[in-house]
Amino acid sequence: DKLLVVDLADVHFGKLAVKEETGHTYNVEIARHRVIEGTRAILQRADDVGRILFVMGNDILHTDNGKTTTSNTPQDTDGTYFTAWRAAQHATIDAISECAGVAEVDLVHCMSNHDWRSGWALSQTIAASMASHDGVRATPYNMSERHRKYYGYGRNGLMVTHGDGAKEAALTSLFLKEARGMITQADLLYAILHHFHHKIRNRRGIDVFQSEKDHTAFTQINMGAARVEGGDMMAEYVRSPSAPDGWHDRNGYTNRQAVEAFIHCPHDGQKDRLTEWF
Repeated sequence: DKLLVVDLADVHFGKLAVKEETGHTYNVEIARHRVIEGTRAILQRADDVGRILFVMGNDILHTDNGKTTTSNTPQDTDGTYFTAWRAAQHATIDAISECAGVAEVDLVHCMSNHDWRSGWALSQTIAASMASHDGVRATPYNMSERHRKYYGYGRNGLMVTHGDGAKEAALTSLFLKEARGMITQADLLYAILHHFHHKIRNRRGIDVFQSEKDHTAFTQINMGAARVEGGDMMAEYVRSPSAPDGWHDRNGYTNRQAVEAFIHCPHDGQKDRLTEWF
């Protein structure tokens, strides 16, 4: 009866990383492999799943036009824009099909900064391709251009958003305002964020407690006072399977690549987090 949230965050199809420059190799083919094999690895480790929330968007494409982000920032790219689009489309459809073999799947799209228009359009084509599949659902709300989406499962209230817009400190009040109807049913609140490519996990209540954060050479785990879930919102940034490109490496923004998923019990909230490293 558990919900599995599969969140292939910041894949950046079309991104180029060259080993001689950055110590990492990343291209369209590696992105495709990590989407499909990462999804399979997560599904093999997920038990007692009754439904899957599959998160799309979140800089699935590295550029909005083959050369630059939506705000016209130039990017190092692998292959053509069309190559990246096709690879992202086919890999995501394959990943969703793998999920649909395990449980019913709800699709949700997150708007993002590298591919504001193209990422949205790509998600629409993927949802249309899966429309005839009985086990896959894509509602107009979930596929819309809303900045923040909300999803309820038992006592769980989930917000999914890219993380480049509203500040984290404002998310709790936005949750209470924009998802007021959900709050009457769900008292375990989670904000799932992206954009930074590394792990940050904060508990936001009267105070802010950071329980986990990726640094360049290590992950810091803080063991704070025991707290029963409920009353506070957990804000969690999802790791990316994409390697740092030249600009990120020069500036020291390096990340350990992974795909992640979260398992939520309808009564007790988040029970497990699954990570597949690359």
